[in-house]
Amino acid sequence: MVGAKRNTPKRAAAAAAAAGHGRITSFFGKSPARTASPTKAAASPSTPTAKKQKQGNSKQKPIFLGFSDDEPESEDEKENQSSADEFKPEQHASTDDDDDDDDDDPSASVDRSQSPSSSMPETPADEDPAVVGYQYGTNPFVMIGAENKAPLRPISNLPSSSSQRSLRSNGPPSDNRRLFSLFQKPSPKQKRTADELDDLDASFLDDDDDDEDEKPRKRTGAAAKRTGAAVPSFSSGKGWKSTFAQKQPFRKMPFVPSPAEIAQLRETMKEKAAENLYPPIHDLADIFGDMVKRAPAILQLAQTLDGRPLRVATMCSGTESPLLALELMCRAIHEQHGIRINVHHVFSCEIEPFKQAYIERNFSPPILFRDVTELGGEKAHTAYGALVDVPGDVDILIAGTSCVDYSHLNNSKKGLNDGGESGRTFRGMLEWVMRHKPTLVVLENVKNAPWVGVAETIVAEAGYDVGFSNTFDTKNYYIPHTRQRGYLLATRNNRDSLPQNWDLITNVLMRPASSPLDAFLLSTDDPRIQRVRRQFAHGEGLSKGRSTIDWSKCQSRHERARDEEELGKTRPLTAWEEGGTCKMSHDGWNEWAVRQPERVTDLLDITTLRFAAMGQDPIYKSKIWELSQNVDRNVAASRPGIAPCLTPSGIPFLTSRGGPLIGLEALSLQGLPLDELLLTRETDDQLQDLAGNAMSSTVVGACVLAALLVGMKDLKEDGEKRKAALTNISAKEKHEDELKDASEVVEKVVDERESAIAHTDLLTPQPLDLTSSTLVSMPELLGAAVNTSQLCNCEGRSRVVDVPVYRCTDCDHTACETCKGRPVHKFVLDTLVRSSPDDFAPMLKAALPMRLEASGLTREICSSLMQGLQFQDDAVAKRWCQRVVDVLETAEFRFQSLLRQKVWQAQFSAPGARLDLFLDPVEPHWRILVEPDVDEPAGSPLRKLLIQPVARMPLDPTAEQVDLLHGQWEMCVPSAHVAKATIRSTGKQVPTWQSAMGLGGKFADKLRYSEMHVSVPDSVRGLLDAGIDGAYDLLEQCGTAC
Repeated sequence: MVGAKRNTPKRAAAAAAAAGHGRITSFFGKSPARTASPTKAAASPSTPTAKKQKQGNSKQKPIFLGFSDDEPESEDEKENQSSADEFKPEQHASTDDDDDDDDDDPSASVDRSQSPSSSMPETPADEDPAVVGYQYGTNPFVMIGAENKAPLRPISNLPSSSSQRSLRSNGPPSDNRRLFSLFQKPSPKQKRTADELDDLDASFLDDDDDDEDEKPRKRTGAAAKRTGAAVPSFSSGKGWKSTFAQKQPFRKMPFVPSPAEIAQLRETMKEKAAENLYPPIHDLADIFGDMVKRAPAILQLAQTLDGRPLRVATMCSGTESPLLALELMCRAIHEQHGIRINVHHVFSCEIEPFKQAYIERNFSPPILFRDVTELGGEKAHTAYGALVDVPGDVDILIAGTSCVDYSHLNNSKKGLNDGGESGRTFRGMLEWVMRHKPTLVVLENVKNAPWVGVAETIVAEAGYDVGFSNTFDTKNYYIPHTRQRGYLLATRNNRDSLPQNWDLITNVLMRPASSPLDAFLLSTDDPRIQRVRRQFAHGEGLSKGRSTIDWSKCQSRHERARDEEELGKTRPLTAWEEGGTCKMSHDGWNEWAVRQPERVTDLLDITTLRFAAMGQDPIYKSKIWELSQNVDRNVAASRPGIAPCLTPSGIPFLTSRGGPLIGLEALSLQGLPLDELLLTRETDDQLQDLAGNAMSSTVVGACVLAALLVGMKDLKEDGEKRKAALTNISAKEKHEDELKDASEVVEKVVDERESAIAHTDLLTPQPLDLTSSTLVSMPELLGAAVNTSQLCNCEGRSRVVDVPVYRCTDCDHTACETCKGRPVHKFVLDTLVRSSPDDFAPMLKAALPMRLEASGLTREICSSLMQGLQFQDDAVAKRWCQRVVDVLETAEFRFQSLLRQKVWQAQFSAPGARLDLFLDPVEPHWRILVEPDVDEPAGSPLRKLLIQPVARMPLDPTAEQVDLLHGQWEMCVPSAHVAKATIRSTGKQVPTWQSAMGLGGKFADKLRYSEMHVSVPDSVRGLLDAGIDGAYDLLEQCGTAC
């Protein structure tokens, strides 16, 4: 797939000169040798697989929340499993899709724990031509059988580092073009044959998200015959090894762990992930802080870069994730080591106009070039049309050249020299590298890119040392997102084994995702979510230009799926009808669904029925369905918590929302700090396009950090040379250059200007009282809270619908006239006179102090409350008491926000704790939640106990002229009591949930009882916070979970 011009004497001399310096190292998962006839081998073209909250300094004394030392009633509250605890990092979402990450491919499961040992020999290859290459140590990873040795002949017009590729056949190709054709994508038959001959090791975190690896397969044809010599393969889609044998020994850097240590580290990671021992982490500052903390020699790197700018250039990086990752890492380094690293953004290059606008608005690069293919020359056009000099004094280049010609979504793939967009952009990048020789080059592309061809071209034409791996996956780097990509490091230093060391460090920086995707999403009532929903309601938001597919072309496939899987003919989620009408169930985004083609809406219903057949109601689980897939594919993840690969033109559907995953959330799942970016001009489609083409910040950040670590010696030398060169320029030029490299100087000057604010003499100081509050009438306050509360999901946090609202007489659910209808409920018109929430918020704030402090809870009081009680685990109970006292003894709560939902909520926060006021019209109350330590594992019993509030204070809803802080606090001690309850089914028999939904087969005639009677012994009632015995009626029309 790597094209090359036919050799001229000049080019041949350049290639020969490069052969003695450049090297290629590839890092892939372990794979045994495969057998095939020489003819089959030659015909198998393929590619290698390759807050704490900042407290103010107010001197006012805070209000104290007094704890009573009287023992409260004990409670036996059920533990609610949080989504973070349900999430198992070792099991991942499955999506049998058409995206470009091969996560639908069972054999794409590559064990990166073996990757450091691939293609990086410590000893030169044996002179015996039967030996192709060595791993670390002496074990050969590809070998020609002794009994079936084929004659090996080098290809004279290629660098020696790549001559081993002639092992693909008994004789060399006739020319370079034929050789590079070996890098084309293998045919489906060749892939199937490779699957049947492959026996990959279990991966650390399964790179694909299905369980097809464990399914037995029938071997037929050539796959059933294992004859012939072992032949290396170049299929990157399967994670096979490359066949490069290095003649130079591997030089491990002192601070880099050995391959054996990496293997042990990976095994430890696997065990911790299996036992859910990683703490949940989703804040990007915490993520990059953890990455920097675990990076070897990070202090040495910081000292190397201290006092000199790190000059960075990017090409085709879209969202500029590398710069964002560098900024987050520099902050972490400054916080941990007190050294501030200055990153000088030399230039960017982007051809998409809206991405150019995004880059200019958020990063303001000195030069923003338009076309990467022009950068090989002395001058190039900027995004504004000016022709300017192309800078070359760069420490590190990070590029993500076009992947369109390699993606699985492309049915007309092209090689590097076939004139495609991918080849042209790669060539433009390479010409710039050949001209300016940066110290480090990091390339990113899809997993199936022709990594071998790319590497060999860089070696042959630029003389760089090259290493690459295509086994990177975002879910292995903190973020729950399946996104398999390849990264390549090219280093000007071709003596010190920098790429091999780089690969080892990227393994060190791996850390599996331990927080579910919900932690990276916006809440459903977030104003940004509601804005996108309103755009759909106004006919906006679908500007991708998707062609309307004729429903008749897909209808037969959908009907066949329903018949073969006995799913029935109903449409339980959308109730769509011919002509484009539909009505989403469970307050789903109907404004979005009505604009989807019939194929998509019917796929929603079929997938809902498939989950119902498995006994799951997907509306109550956070899963992402990729609706751009066909019905024959598995559009849903196998388990909640992991997002499938997000693509620019995908249709991700979030089941718990009943609507799409918006573009901002897609960016968040790529590790972009949404609160630090200006994203006001991009449409939702453009944001999704940005996310679908973006580099995951945690992955590119790990690769860049590893590159800087292995290249810091060269960076230091380059910095000294640049410093010496500065002495030869005039003082004026030097001064201008320093101003460019230290942008904070300008900010400092602005901050120090006395005239930054005009007419300060007119400002009058006023006292700030943060502790006062007013007395309120509870009936009046609760009435106003009800009149201004959110009565329909479409209202969000501040909107009041201008259509009638209805209330269900059975379950008290409310919905507006536009959204009601499915489930049908027993709605009646709600006659409540509603008010604006903007009028209620000041009233509630006036009744609350802005600062509160908990007092009176000591270790002695907590221990006395726990005396005589039984606990499931005494050690965990003691840790619970210790954590609660440690946090609340010195906790100072500060007002954070008012949250308008079905019930108004006032939120106060303190380090390690949260205080909430709930204005429930029947049971208003305060409650305190204590957060576990940040290092507490996700599966910790203590973390599960702390899901429940540790204290509460009920308020009297009938009290007049009272302080909202007046009441008696109650502690919730996690005691354990075992009691028996009797549940008896009675009433008439009605269809089960699956049967009522229309499922056929074994569900067609299933019945269940319409009533349940629960009774508990008298001795148990006193242990319960509320009575649970009585008769429970089935509310068939209210659409609750099964």
